Amino acid sequence: MSEMFEFLRTERFSMIFSFVLGLGCMALLKPICHGKECHIQKAPPYTEVKESTYQIGTKCYKFDAATIECPKEGVIEPFQQYIR
Repeated sequence: MSEMFEFLRTERFSMIFSFVLGLGCMALLKPICHGKECHIQKAPPYTEVKESTYQIGTKCYKFDAATIECPKEGVIEPFQQYIR
């Protein structure tokens, strides 16, 4: 019986076991999303903003979109982020 378990004490078994364990961890931590599911939308759709009225405090606001030039300095945060 002990001869059967001698293989478990070898360096070769340790390497194979570590490799298989690493593959298993990688498979568990891999993102499951594909294509458009991997996008995080940070801004609401333009039509939702244009057609809605928002109340902030006691005042109501209606927003409209306008194209502007990007600032030359500072950080511009994207509306979409890709998960990989």
